[in-house]
Amino acid sequence: MTASGLTLFELAGPTRLRFSPHCWKTVWPWPTRALKRTGALAVYRQAKIAFSGQSLVPILVHGDESISDSWRIALYLEECFPARPSLFGGTGAIPVTQFVNSWADAALLPAIARIILVDIYNCVDARDRSYLRSSREKVFRHVVGSGSSDQSAHLSAFERHSSR
Repeated sequence: MTASGLTLFELAGPTRLRFSPHCWKTVWPWPTRALKRTGALAVYRQAKIAFSGQSLVPILVHGDESISDSWRIALYLEECFPARPSLFGGTGAIPVTQFVNSWADAALLPAIARIILVDIYNCVDARDRSYLRSSREKVFRHVVGSGSSDQSAHLSAFERHSSR
């Protein structure tokens, strides 16, 4: 199998800003299709990825295959492109890499998100702010945007916990 025909659908902010850590995990030299969440574009975005049966990105398309979830994408690439350098350093490292990935998703990502969410909120299109606020407040259980997020306090807490 060749790497030609690969396309990654990812979430985008204004210009080329990419703020999805799950899309960051799938960086690879292939074409990407940036999907924005704004107003009418949200409907367009959903239509663009409806073929996959998914509502979230990243989604990797390779021929007739569509693979969602950054972890599943990594496993797919590892299996389909054995001539390329291993993403894991060999099959023996897959379980420990999966452990680190799961830990990062559960512990590291929420801690970092609390630090950067206000910056993301200030960068996204004004039409996306209410969605970003409501969806992230449900997940992280704190107020996003409007200066109400104490970025420096979250950064200090993160530094204290990471230096243990």
